[in-house]
Amino acid sequence: MVPPEYGGRVVVGKYDTTGVSRAASDATLSPTDTWRLCLELLNQRRLIRLAERRSTSVAFPRRLGRRVERFADAPPSQPVAVHVYDAHGRTRFLPLDLDAHDRTVDQIAAVEDDLAVATSLLDECGFTYLVDRAHGGAHIYVLLEEPLGAQDAHSLVLALGRRLPTLDLKPTSNVSDGLITIPGSAHKRGGHRELAHNADSARAIAAGPHSPARALARLRAALADELRALLEEDRERGAQRRTQAREAGSTDPIADAIPDEEIRAVLVRGIGRHMSTTCTDLAQRGDWRAHGYPSASEARRAVLMSAIATGLTETDVRARMLGEEPQWPGLRSLLEHKHSDRLRDEYARAAAEIARRERQKTGRVIVTRDDDAVSSDTSANTHTGGGGDSPSVHDTYGVIRAWITLVERHAAGEYRGAQGWDYQMALRSLGQAASTVGSTVTAMGVRWHSVALGDSRTGAAALLRALAAEDDPWVVLVARGRGIYADQYELRIPDRHAPLVEELHWRPGKTQAVRPVFTVLGKATGLFFEAVERGATSRARIALVTGLSDDAYRDARDTALAYGLITGNDRDGYELAADDARLERLAQQLGAIEARVRRIHQHRRERAAYWAKLEQLRRERPWIRVVRDVDETDPEVEEALAQMYLDSLEDPHGQAREAG
Repeated sequence: MVPPEYGGRVVVGKYDTTGVSRAASDATLSPTDTWRLCLELLNQRRLIRLAERRSTSVAFPRRLGRRVERFADAPPSQPVAVHVYDAHGRTRFLPLDLDAHDRTVDQIAAVEDDLAVATSLLDECGFTYLVDRAHGGAHIYVLLEEPLGAQDAHSLVLALGRRLPTLDLKPTSNVSDGLITIPGSAHKRGGHRELAHNADSARAIAAGPHSPARALARLRAALADELRALLEEDRERGAQRRTQAREAGSTDPIADAIPDEEIRAVLVRGIGRHMSTTCTDLAQRGDWRAHGYPSASEARRAVLMSAIATGLTETDVRARMLGEEPQWPGLRSLLEHKHSDRLRDEYARAAAEIARRERQKTGRVIVTRDDDAVSSDTSANTHTGGGGDSPSVHDTYGVIRAWITLVERHAAGEYRGAQGWDYQMALRSLGQAASTVGSTVTAMGVRWHSVALGDSRTGAAALLRALAAEDDPWVVLVARGRGIYADQYELRIPDRHAPLVEELHWRPGKTQAVRPVFTVLGKATGLFFEAVERGATSRARIALVTGLSDDAYRDARDTALAYGLITGNDRDGYELAADDARLERLAQQLGAIEARVRRIHQHRRERAAYWAKLEQLRRERPWIRVVRDVDETDPEVEEALAQMYLDSLEDPHGQAREAG
């Protein structure tokens, strides 16, 4: 328990009750007053995260980010978390989360012991802090006079974790997604988190002054042994990495005298490539220990080398790190002990190392080109039907554009609800594939469609089969996948829509299934945004175009407003507030691009395993002749062994058999 001299009370809330107190007493703030006080004090960004209840826990997904202004007067009914770090990777408070995960008697007793140890240490160092309690756990919010960088904050939490077994290390480990629930917010087990201080004490602590820099210096001195042990562990990891590098024949990065022309050539060759998922994660979150780097310095160099190899100039990197809406707060945290001008020196050294490696044709690959996902750009075409030499509904391109336009107009009304959104996206994925290959018959494998949909391979396959099995379908399965060949689907204009074709006005622009950002924010948000993008501004019109239910409409609207994709309200209508460049930046910030690249990497590994299995079968069973007419790098090499069933074949007693 928090001792009375620290403003604590004997009992705040028991682990086996519905939670902490729901109503204010004479001595404590009400949940609403607590929320108002602590939201202003602890919130670091313009968005907070609402909770999503799952089977055994709650999560705070990015798509449930909401503008803080909506909840300035009262907390939402579900649990809510705030960001530990601001957009530049700095924090005004150090969160210490003492967890009793299963709420057992022993765990709660351990939390009480750690709380006593932590508050005693903080008092000795001269810190100002708030404490709250709920269901056996406790949070300590150490209030700081000056902002603290993410690397320093997490190092202190790691050191404290060696003394406090119940301390959760996650809130400070992640610059972009470090979250913590605050006093006054609802708890997943019921009730609200309540401050362990009376009303006057809580207001006095919040008003300040807060913890000065000398308190941090005293804490570092008190934790000297723990910080030294962490440093030694990091050095050991660094030594192991250097040993492995020497054994592999590589050298440490050295900025040789490389001509600017060679560096410029590296940047040009990198245009169109994606950074590795590890480096993207480091740039966004800054948690170098999670990726096995021995220090922030080596992690920083890896991020910059990966950025250069994808064609990003120093100006590009600086904008992503220091802009008004930073995409790479993690990289800034990796540079927090250096003056901002040092970015120029660090970038130059990394560029020189990349050019030197390319000159020598050595070193590992740190980027990958996106070969699997393709989109078609038809923005220059504004056809409105037949006539003259323009494509008409009687040629292939005209049929494709007419089919896509009909899907956009009518699919929302035919496929409603959560599953209906998936069917709409699958149809658009087929339209994207047809536009890419210039044919109404496509044989894109399910892995290609899974990238376009942001869905799993099995999920994409199930959607395509279900669409082809309908009466009067939008697509027809014209050939089953066989061997290395994928299923072939043909676009079909349903009989019910055929009379509309001749007078149809085609919409210009790109055709794609799910924009990457909406794989994070949700397909419903994507449908809402695109409805506004195409001129549906009123609530009634948006609901008609998208087919969203009232609950889905509100959720999609709130998400789009929170992330600045649209402006307006139900009464006055909505307008777009984001262009393609904004959507791309947001996709990078939310990790959508990283997830997409990771999926493509997975597909490449699966394809490599598939070809290795084919070679093994060819050697072990020479009586099977495998059809192999498709180039090995073709993205249509998809359905693999699940369609071939070659493992079950028996020796045909001397008779040749063709598999494929």
